[in-house]
Amino acid sequence: MDITLKAVLVLALMIIIPELAQAATTDIIITEIGAYQASGHEWVEIFNRGSVVADITGWVFWEDETNHRLTLKRGADMTLAPGEYAVITQDDVNFLADYPSVTAKIFDSSWGSLNESGEEIGLKDSAGAFGERFTYIAAASFSLERKDAGANNYSTTNWRQHPSGNTVGLVNYWAASENLEQGTGNSANQSTTPGSVLMNEFVSNPASGEREWIELYSSGLTALDLTGWTLEDGVGIIATLSQTIGSGGFLVVELSANKLNNNGDTIVLKDRTGLVVDRIVYGDWDDGNVGDNLQAPTQGKSLARAGSLWREDETPTRGAANDVSAPAPTSSGATGAPPSPPSVGAPDSVSARRYASSDVVINELVSDPSDGEVEFVELYNRSGETITLDGWWLEEGSETKTMVRGVLSPGGFFVVEEPRGSLNNAGDFVSLHDLYGTVIDRMTYGNWDDGNRADNAER
Repeated sequence: MDITLKAVLVLALMIIIPELAQAATTDIIITEIGAYQASGHEWVEIFNRGSVVADITGWVFWEDETNHRLTLKRGADMTLAPGEYAVITQDDVNFLADYPSVTAKIFDSSWGSLNESGEEIGLKDSAGAFGERFTYIAAASFSLERKDAGANNYSTTNWRQHPSGNTVGLVNYWAASENLEQGTGNSANQSTTPGSVLMNEFVSNPASGEREWIELYSSGLTALDLTGWTLEDGVGIIATLSQTIGSGGFLVVELSANKLNNNGDTIVLKDRTGLVVDRIVYGDWDDGNVGDNLQAPTQGKSLARAGSLWREDETPTRGAANDVSAPAPTSSGATGAPPSPPSVGAPDSVSARRYASSDVVINELVSDPSDGEVEFVELYNRSGETITLDGWWLEEGSETKTMVRGVLSPGGFFVVEEPRGSLNNAGDFVSLHDLYGTVIDRMTYGNWDDGNRADNAER
């Protein structure tokens, strides 16, 4: 066969069978970075954004100006299909122990340590050419995620820290939220736009012959597929969802059997990635601070959102806007996450919004004050908008919580004096949580051992 005919046949096969086409080196990109994990447990997520199968045999992960070879540990071969995620692990044994439910392909590698403050990393193909090379931004608390896989933008515009953990091996939290806001994307992979779905009313002590139920409300811009979402009580999962909730709509989840304790319990709503979307505590359930629990509803009545509080409803408004006229319970609190966001009839999407870890920071603290002075923690608003801190809290190393109430102006400061539990002079851990329980900022100082004292602030 002459060379010309052979070339024609190869080209024909590439047209007829697209899978044989050569994927562009730049189709394989880094989409999530687990630098915040302890040494030995770090990982990097990669993704094929191209339209053909990519063979990454001979590729390396490049870090600290060093080539780190990839070894297949789980999966049939060294290929990535279009739209497929895979994970490069620092130690595959540790990773599988940490994430037993992750089903993506796993490539083991080895490196010293990923810098939480950011460093230059990349992917090289088998010929040694860079497919991607960039310096990632800081993410000390949770994973760093790429929002738009199609954009080669490595700034804060396209990369954000996950609000409470990571989405390794799955569509990224911020990518899914961005798609939802724009009304695009695969609904099976969508996560919630922060604050768009909330628990709005529930019956935990139904009348004789009736069942318990929990009502959800969506303030999202489009319908949202809740397949894979869960509701949990203090023991475990009580319902797995498979419905779609419309924009501005209600969804009533009736439990197959009565699971909620009449005297007190916690109810947690999680999306399919395991992110806590909303959470409440009522009655005598002990989450460490029973004083901020909702009052347990009496038999046949519901608890429903009303303004900034939850109130007992004499006549439950199942599947409809709340119309509460009964006296308010003694508290509007939630769990080790405090009060749920306010709503009147339906939740207020402005009051319910979430903030990123970069929006509010712990700016200054005094743990060993002079005589006559008091301990304090100072917060700083780095965002361009006024933030209501009602329901937020500070937590120190002993897990003692100090509730925060007030307003933080753009570029403004807010001081919390004499936080509960007291700050240890020699060293401690301080974290700031929003009303959903998301860690907005945290810091460790002195000799407090969080597994890595090297990055502690000096006392």
